[in-house]
Amino acid sequence: MFKSDDSNEFKPVLSEIEDSPVSPLSQWTFWLVILIFTSTIIWMCLGEIDIVVSSSGRVMPVGESKIIQPLDSGIISKILVREGDLVKVGQPLVEIDPSATQPGIESLSADIEQSDLEIERINACIDGRQFTPASDGKHAHLLDTQTQLHASSLSNLSSLLAAKTAELFKTDAETKETEAEKEKYSTLLKASLMKEYRLSGVLDIVARTDYDKVQDEITTYKGDIEQANHKLTQLAHKKTQLNEELNEIRHKYHEDNLKELADKHRQRAKIQADLKELSFKNTKQQIRSPISGHIDRLFVHTIGGVVTPAEKLMSIVPTNSPIVVKVTVLNKDIGFVKKEKPSQQPHD
Repeated sequence: MFKSDDSNEFKPVLSEIEDSPVSPLSQWTFWLVILIFTSTIIWMCLGEIDIVVSSSGRVMPVGESKIIQPLDSGIISKILVREGDLVKVGQPLVEIDPSATQPGIESLSADIEQSDLEIERINACIDGRQFTPASDGKHAHLLDTQTQLHASSLSNLSSLLAAKTAELFKTDAETKETEAEKEKYSTLLKASLMKEYRLSGVLDIVARTDYDKVQDEITTYKGDIEQANHKLTQLAHKKTQLNEELNEIRHKYHEDNLKELADKHRQRAKIQADLKELSFKNTKQQIRSPISGHIDRLFVHTIGGVVTPAEKLMSIVPTNSPIVVKVTVLNKDIGFVKKEKPSQQPHD
């Protein structure tokens, strides 16, 4: 099949080697090496290597899921949704047993009503009027107590004022009596002075004892008048003191009521604040959805289970929220990650 040139095989060995043609295998090997080397250079200049960076992450909506948490501790009475349910804004999700807060609200509400009655009673005492609040029959015992306190307060005031007024009337009577005595002594003194004047002109014809008697009467009447003046001064001072005591009683009564009124207003404000806080907590016993979306995960499933403040109850994915993949890339691979590079997201 193949013809080989064997014309040199019968020549001497040296001539045979010199005259035999070169084997083409070595040439092919040489050009093959040149071709591989050239191809390698071209591939190194123009070729590309795909570098694959692997990392782990999770699929999540933009803004992340919304975590639902209770404001206060309590016992779960109802779970109104399941995982995957679509919920709207304001839709009830979980109900917490309100028995922990409802008694407190009722107690504080009763305290508010009592404070209102007390404030109305004190205002009636300050104004000196009758205490006649409207009664709905629900808290008749509170109304009776405040009515009795109002009557007792006015009665005590009236007793104190009556006692001082009686003393004042007595002082006025003593003053009038003393003034009458003074007037009588003044009249008698004038008569004695006139008698002494007449007798002084006829001392030579009257008995000396008559003149001395008149002198003694004048001295006595002057002493009585001086005594009456001193007593009138004392009575005037006592009357002034009694009037001051009357004013002090009224002032102290008014001041005490004002202080009590201020205390009741402060007390009512504190009760009102506590009631507002507790009512707010009570409204949060029914936990409602803050957004529209799908229930992603439920962390509680037990009716009657106890929840604590800020405990995770469920997560909600907002409706129409764009989905992103949040991954963590190692530092050694971060240089290979560029914007708009193609990626794949296999799911577990």
